This record gives sequence, structure tokens and C-alpha cells, in this order.
Amino acid sequence: MYGVNLSSGLIGGKFAGAFNIDRKIGKGSRTSGRYEGTNYYLSTAFLPSANQSLYFVFHGAPQVHRYSWSNYAGYFKKFGFTANPAPFVTSDVANHWDVKYGSSQYFKSITDGSRELTDNDFVNLSHNFYRKPQAELHWTMNLKDNSTLKATAFYTIGRGGGSSITGNGSVYAYKRGVGINGMSLDTITTNKYGPDGYINSLGVADKVYLKTAVQRISYSFHNQTGLLASYEKKINNNLNITGGAEFRYWKANHPGHFTNLFNKASSTTSYAGDTSTTPGVAKAISFSRKV
Repeated sequence: MYGVNLSSGLIGGKFAGAFNIDRKIGKGSRTSGRYEGTNYYLSTAFLPSANQSLYFVFHGAPQVHRYSWSNYAGYFKKFGFTANPAPFVTSDVANHWDVKYGSSQYFKSITDGSRELTDNDFVNLSHNFYRKPQAELHWTMNLKDNSTLKATAFYTIGRGGGSSITGNGSVYAYKRGVGINGMSLDTITTNKYGPDGYINSLGVADKVYLKTAVQRISYSFHNQTGLLASYEKKINNNLNITGGAEFRYWKANHPGHFTNLFNKASSTTSYAGDTSTTPGVAKAISFSRKV
């Protein structure tokens, strides 16, 4: 983590400003559990008179996170507690995949960082990202009769989402059974991971994991604005009376779309849909979608 903190102090008895920014990067305790984030905060103050103050604040924290997935105890017993079965491949595998399909009509890179999170070691095919900058204007006026007027206006924009892999081939599976004295006994039936519990082979990534897989992103977009106002009256040292009002307007959209079919022309996906005439009875629906 590193950052910068700047402050002007009070200038001319009326103006002040401060700006803070810091950058955080970490890998977490699991393989390829990297996260990145930036925090920023800007504040300016204006004191037009002895009993009034006006503050403008702008802040936000854009960030991206890789996934750390859970699994059954047998997976961690075999590969260790830092292993991570989330959807990622080594950078070497991803580079070789790009070279193999780079001239194909349906090729979309998995190393350019536009649909995935990359570093020198791994390429995460699923990750999440979010940012929510917010601007605020605060006004306070102290009246002579031990009362105070306050008002705050704000506007914020939320932009984020998460990518995911569906339809992928199985690279690790087991079956549950019963052992001695009724103890559960798990038997590994499929293991195409490398020795550290993740995909480190182009053949496994290409011919098994990504052969039928598709990547999609689901977004969260929202805008919100609001106005808050209050009046506070101090009756005595033990009693304050406060009254106020609040107005907010919020609009959201949650679209999603396929972003990579991994060198396939189209993908057919099934989902549950209530298409019958009997309420609550769902049927499987299929559709074909190009990227």
C-alpha cells in the first residue's frame, strides 16, 4: 500500500482543502487471489461567515477482485490450503491459447485484460469489479437562538459487475461412498489439475475446460441523487429537538451479456422458464447466442 495525503490548512480564515489517495494491491492467502484498489478523497471548505460553513466532498474506491473458491476437504488435503479451484489458468497456458487461435474468425484474446484479470503468473477468467464515486455538498448555518440548519445534496454513480464461466468441462470430480464403520469415503474420479490444484496445461484448458465453456459478465449500473435537510433546536442541556426531510431518486440497470465463447461461433444455453399454462411449472428453454 502506498499513497499521498495533502492538506492546505485554513487559508485567509475562509478556505481549506485536503486530498488523500492510496493504492492497495494484495495477493491474499490463496493462489491467484489478487485484488487491486484505489481510494481517493477530496474535500474543500468555504466559510462565508462566522455562522456558516460550506463543504464539497468527492470520494470513491474503484477496485477489482479475483475469486477464491471453496471446495470439499479432499481437494485441500490433496493440494494444500492455499490451493484455489477458481476459474484461472497460468499465464503460459493463456499465451499459448492465444497463439493457437489468434488467426481464427471467432478468436477473442484471454490475455489482453479486457475481459479477464491478468498478472505475470495467472489469468483469471472470472473476477469482479466495482466503483462508486460520490459527490456531496454540505451546508450548515448556526442561528442565534441555539438552533442549526443543515442541508446536504449528493450524487453518486455505481458501476460494476462480475464475470463468470459456465458450461466448462470437468477437471476435478469425486464420488462419495461409505468406508469402514460407516465413515464417508470420497474417491477422486477426475483430476486434470496440476500439482498445485489449478490448470497448468494447454491441453486441459483447450480440450477439456474451455471446449464447451462460455464467459459472461453481469453488470450493476445505478445512479442516485438526494437532498437531506434538518433543523435542530437546543432547548436545554438535556433536550434537543430535531426535524428534517429526505428526498432520494435511484435508478438501476442490471444487464448481462456473453463476452467470450472461446473460439466458438455460438453457444446454446438452457435455462428455466415458466412457459407452461400451469403457474409455477418450469420448462427447460434453449437459445443460441453469438458474441
